[in-house]
Amino acid sequence: MTIYASFGPSTRAELRVSLDVIEREFLGRGTTWINGDKISSSDVMVAWVVRWLLEGWRVGKEDFPKVYAWLGRLPSKEAEKVSDDQAVKEMLGGDYAVEESAELANDPLEIPIGQNVLFETTDSDPGSHHQRGKHVSVRFDTVTVDLKNKLRLHFPRRGVIVKRSSS
Repeated sequence: MTIYASFGPSTRAELRVSLDVIEREFLGRGTTWINGDKISSSDVMVAWVVRWLLEGWRVGKEDFPKVYAWLGRLPSKEAEKVSDDQAVKEMLGGDYAVEESAELANDPLEIPIGQNVLFETTDSDPGSHHQRGKHVSVRFDTVTVDLKNKLRLHFPRRGVIVKRSSS
């Protein structure tokens, strides 16, 4: 069973819309890469998610030919193999790339910074893909949580339920 089996129809439709945005709005402008004629960090940051989506999903080259061509142009490089301990050390030793914001005035979540929270997607089986952690930041487009293992996750405001949690 793949992760896609737990996605409901509206999540699959939303993912398809996202692929269509890449196909038409970014790659449909006649450019080779997302931001123009040179590869950029945008290509690298988006490509792994798109590859992951396409691996387990029945969406063919005929549906998104520009997306598949774009993925084919990306350089391939075998990832350096590191131990679990080294990976954790590298991730926890780095600085955060996104500066966290203060609480938004009149935010509808009404969850204070520092509160324990639970996050889960709106269209998967309840409890099947949730994360728990400490609420760190809220912006108009994202909510950020620190996990117990010190990793920081940024969740989009769309398609995610955020609830107060006692643990």
